[in-house]
Amino acid sequence: MDFAIPGYLICSARAEHIPALSAIELAAAELLRGYAPESVQAETTDERSFADAASDGRLWVASTGNTPWASHW
Repeated sequence: MDFAIPGYLICSARAEHIPALSAIELAAAELLRGYAPESVQAETTDERSFADAASDGRLWVASTGNTPWASHW
C-alpha cells in the first residue's frame, strides 16, 4: 500500500532505496547534535538490516520521485 501526499510518495522500501538510507540517518542525526553522544550520531544501520526489514515489509520510505528522503521502521 502506498500513500500519496502532493509532491511526495510514502511506500514500502524497495531494493533501490537501500543505498540512500544510511545518509538519511546521518542527516537526521544532525538534529541530535548537542543532545546525544557523538557515537550515536555517527551510527548507521547496515544495509543488510535495511534489506531484511524491506523484504519483511517493515521499512517504509518517503520519496520525491525515485529519491528517498526519509525512512521509518
